[in-house]
Amino acid sequence: MRVSFTNYEEKKIPIKEKAMIEVPTGGIEWHWKLINGRDIPFRVLQLMFGRLHPCDLLEDRLNEIYETWREFKGNFAAYSHDPSYREEFELFLDGLPADTNYQEAQSATLSNGFGEGKVRWEEGEDYTADGYSAAQYFKIGALAERWEWANADEYNTSPHFNLCGELSVIGVVGGTVPHGLGLFNDLDFDTVQTAVFDKGKKNERRIQLNTGPDVLQNNVSTWASHLTEFFDAYGWEADVDTGDAAVEDLTGELEAGRGVVALVELSTTNGFLEPEGGTAHWVSVLQVLHTWDGEDIVRVYNPFQNREEYYDWEHFHDCWIQTPGNSSVCLRVVAQSGEEEQE
Repeated sequence: MRVSFTNYEEKKIPIKEKAMIEVPTGGIEWHWKLINGRDIPFRVLQLMFGRLHPCDLLEDRLNEIYETWREFKGNFAAYSHDPSYREEFELFLDGLPADTNYQEAQSATLSNGFGEGKVRWEEGEDYTADGYSAAQYFKIGALAERWEWANADEYNTSPHFNLCGELSVIGVVGGTVPHGLGLFNDLDFDTVQTAVFDKGKKNERRIQLNTGPDVLQNNVSTWASHLTEFFDAYGWEADVDTGDAAVEDLTGELEAGRGVVALVELSTTNGFLEPEGGTAHWVSVLQVLHTWDGEDIVRVYNPFQNREEYYDWEHFHDCWIQTPGNSSVCLRVVAQSGEEEQE
């Protein structure tokens, strides 16, 4: 028997003896339906069948739906009341929209304001420099004074445009912006990098990056080595990894409980990751979601606009494999939590 869930008149469709699906009158409602003695939310059935409809209500199909629902870590209460979970499950069913390779997540999974937009880093706090639209453009000098850093008088009033690495790490460890940037400000680096300004021009200048303040006071981007030492300050063990990566490699790192901060290519025009975006940019990878249709979707925390975003795997990989000014392929910092509790 074939059936579409676009008709909500009350029906009873026999599957086997003593087993049936009941479709309520008056539209989609949240309550449980009995399928061979097993509970599946009606909304889940409606979504699944709606994606494939018209479909055959055969026993093997019902078993497949039940197993899919059971294995997707969810339960009715979570799906009903948790917006993040509901968004994730519907993405699992429907994938990304057909006309795009990415979309902004509508809810955040990180803590302390990470992923919640420009003015939501902390309750009532706005760290973004006045007149700038990007959330990660911080008024670092004013913040250093507000947070009473010992070296606050060494900072100027210019905004810092390149905090993506620091913010990605803080988000991974579950820290706060004031504590995290204060910790970075106290770092003395074991590996010294050199920043080059106006390369190839008459006024070319070089600055050795020996400390956290060397990075923060000079509007400099972080190297992978800086991020490993920043993780270490939180009590995490971190290593730099390179070389082409498959989606299974990324999934394995996350399932093992490791944090992954990846260097990708960003478009500062739309704020999303783009293969020809033109700007190397750090993001943290939060999840790899395998959809009902077998697609792979990557959820990232993107500090540029302080939001979480979903990307089709192929699109994400194209943004990750090679970034402007860097020779490494799929550069990432992979970190494992230590036993210290994070502030």
